[in-house]
Amino acid sequence: MKVALTGATGLLGRHLVAWLSRRDIPVARIDRSDWDLQDAIAHDRLDQLVHGADVFVHCAARIDLAGPADDGSAWQVLFDSNVRATLNAARWAADRDAHFIFVSSGSVYRDPHARRIDESAETAPGPLGGDYATTKRLAEAGLAELARTSGARVTVLRPSALYGHGLPDDKFLVRMLNDAAAGQNITVTGPKNSIDFVHAHDLSRAILQSAQAAACGVFNISGGDPVSLADLAQEVMSVAGGRGMIETRSGDSPPFTRFDLSSDAARAAFGYAPVVDIATGLEMTLRGQLLPGAA
Repeated sequence: MKVALTGATGLLGRHLVAWLSRRDIPVARIDRSDWDLQDAIAHDRLDQLVHGADVFVHCAARIDLAGPADDGSAWQVLFDSNVRATLNAARWAADRDAHFIFVSSGSVYRDPHARRIDESAETAPGPLGGDYATTKRLAEAGLAELARTSGARVTVLRPSALYGHGLPDDKFLVRMLNDAAAGQNITVTGPKNSIDFVHAHDLSRAILQSAQAAACGVFNISGGDPVSLADLAQEVMSVAGGRGMIETRSGDSPPFTRFDLSSDAARAAFGYAPVVDIATGLEMTLRGQLLPGAA
C-alpha cells in the first residue's frame, strides 16, 4: 500500500503521517505549496505528486469564507476548495482504480444534538458548520454520484469533534488547556452539556483500517463516550496541573449532547474502536504528542 495525502501539515494530516510512518507505510504528502485547493489541477500533475499511490486520503479543506460576507467570490473560493477539488481528486482516483477516502464532518447532520446518530440520519443545513458543512454535504453528494455511475471505490468518514496536537489556539479546548497550565481559572458555560470528542490518532487509525479492509461507504467515527463540559474541565485541570478554579455559568436548557455519533457501522466494516480516552488525548494535545505512548 502507498498513500497519497492532502492536508499533510494540518491537524489530522500530521497525526496520520505519524501513524502511517509507524506502520512503515509510504506516504506521498501533498500540501498547499503543491496544490492550492481553490485552483484546478490536471490529473497528470496529480500523477507527479502522488507517485503511484493506490489509496488517496483527502484531509485538506478550507474552513472559513475568505473575503467580505456579501462578496460572491468568497463562496466561490470555498466551493472550489472543498467541493470541486474533492471531486477532481476522486475522479483521478477512479481513473486509476485507487481507493479514495474523504474526511467529511459530523456537522453535515441536520440535528447534531440527536442521540446515537447513525449514517442514515438526515443530512441538511443545521445549527453547526455553516458554509463549511454545506460544502462537505455537496462533496459527499458528488462522491456518491461518482461511485454510483463509475464504480469508484469511495469511503466517506464523518468524525465527531476532532481534537489533538495542532488544534488552533482559538478553539475552546486549547484555550482551556493553556489557561489551566498557566494557573488561571477556567470558565465553563453549560457544564451539563456534553460533546463526543474523537482524537486525531483514532481517526488516523480508522482511515488506515478502512483502507486495509477496502471498506467503501459512509461511516461515522467517534470517541464513543460523550463527556460533559464539567467533567472535561476537571480532566483539563488534572492533565495541566492547574491550580485555578473552575467557574460555571448556566447554559442551554435542557442541556444538549453534541455529536453522539454511532460508530457501529465502522466497527462492523473494519474493526474500528477508539483507543485514546479523553485524559490521554488531552495530555497528548498539551504535550504536542502525535502518537500515544503504547501506539
